[in-house]
Amino acid sequence: MPDIAVITPTYNRAALLPDALDSVIAQTIDASIEVAVVDDGSTAAPVDVMRPYLERYGDPAGRIHVTFSQQEKRGVVAARNLAIAQTTAPLIAILDSDDCWAPKKLAMQVEAMNADDRVGVVHTSFRYVDERGAFTDDGPQRVNNPCVGDCLDVLMNEFLVVFSSVLIRRDVVYRAAAAEPHGQPFDERWVNSQDYDLILRAAMFCQFAYIPEPLTLYR
Repeated sequence: MPDIAVITPTYNRAALLPDALDSVIAQTIDASIEVAVVDDGSTAAPVDVMRPYLERYGDPAGRIHVTFSQQEKRGVVAARNLAIAQTTAPLIAILDSDDCWAPKKLAMQVEAMNADDRVGVVHTSFRYVDERGAFTDDGPQRVNNPCVGDCLDVLMNEFLVVFSSVLIRRDVVYRAAAAEPHGQPFDERWVNSQDYDLILRAAMFCQFAYIPEPLTLYR
């Protein structure tokens, strides 16, 4: 079984998708990683972009295993649900196709999660970048993020988690899904704020840890 599943929905982002995938491949962690890319009905599906990754990382026995699937346009919510269903690893990392990670991100997050078995979500500081990857801010963002430990009350006031920075235990995702009548990680009736919804539900079942280093690059 892989150690970490990376969930990457995409829609009309063929130009940016390689940056996201390359940042996963560059992770320094000594772990097996499965990457599920789900295309949500792009007008020009990134088949050519995905081909070299599938050729090089298509072996399920490899340290990194990349899969690619397509669905009719149903929205990012359905794409994320499908990607989670296609993977098996006990830890799930969220990475939208226009964002990317610093090489040590997953290693630092797993270390933080292993330090306390009450922690089910680890998120990180981030920096804003443009399409070329150049910084568009004045430095690391939300370094003193208060969303740490038992943070349901904090999250009720403001969504303080950048979703592409999240590493979450699969069992927390499943408990959050079971807490709703629809039984899914993400409610497919929603168009907006489905990331906020999942994180709120996760906060009912676990504690959060935060890494103040900008390990996520957010477009």
